[in-house]
Amino acid sequence: MSGADTVRPPHALVRALADLLDLGLEAAAAAGLLAGQVVRSTTTLPRPSVSAR
Repeated sequence: MSGADTVRPPHALVRALADLLDLGLEAAAAAGLLAGQVVRSTTTLPRPSVSAR
C-alpha cells in the first residue's frame, strides 16, 4: 500500500496532455467548420423535397 501512496502522475504532464488534447479538438472543430463552409460555398445542393423524405 505504500507504493500506491507515493506514486502520483506529474500534474504538469497531465496539464500539458490536456492542453494538447484541447488544442487538437479545437483545431479539428475549426477544420470541420471551415470544410463545411467551403463545401457549402462550392456546391449547390438542391433543397430536400417532401418526396425525398
